[in-house]
Amino acid sequence: MTTLERLAAIAASKNKPVEILPIRKVKRWDDEALNWSTTLLSNTQKALIAQLAAKAYKAQKYLDVTLEEWRRDEQEIACGKRSLKSCNQTHFLSLVAHFQALAGEATQSKNTWSRTGRVKGSTILHDTHENRKTAMANIMQELDDHKARLAKWKTEPPAPITYPYVLAIVKNQHKKPIEELTAAQLQRLLFTVVNRITAREGRGHPKDRNKSQRRRK
Repeated sequence: MTTLERLAAIAASKNKPVEILPIRKVKRWDDEALNWSTTLLSNTQKALIAQLAAKAYKAQKYLDVTLEEWRRDEQEIACGKRSLKSCNQTHFLSLVAHFQALAGEATQSKNTWSRTGRVKGSTILHDTHENRKTAMANIMQELDDHKARLAKWKTEPPAPITYPYVLAIVKNQHKKPIEELTAAQLQRLLFTVVNRITAREGRGHPKDRNKSQRRRK
């Protein structure tokens, strides 16, 4: 029995259901938002997801994969992460809603999904305020880390990639303000920024860049 299966068994054995705590809202893209968004899931949250995944797995028919393989595949569909160890607080409710839907709990899934902060007017899956803010916070963190690394160069460093440079990428690719980008578009922008920074710093091999973007095409 895996660790997640044991956690799920412990959660299932309790008389009272595991409470789904609401995700705290963040108001701006700052250090507080970044710290919150990157907080990993607790053992209780992992147990609940494992429990819901097991229930959803049983509700499926004619599956020729193990629960573990199926759960990881569905997690990747729900939030882009195959391992719960890599998931943070912005992924939690999306995972819960996804497995509730697969378990046939349509009403519960709808209620959970309504709490993920979905952007008004957007019909795109996982386009939530939380996911947008997380991607934006990660972009700003990459820029800060890039600036810090260049400051340590012993020779004359190249010109840094800055936020105005990122805005120029957005204007060229999307023809609209960065505030209007969806969570998925911001995530792809993050990949672009990381690749541009890597190239500017001369790190890695050119063939290894843009792999994430190529896989998504």
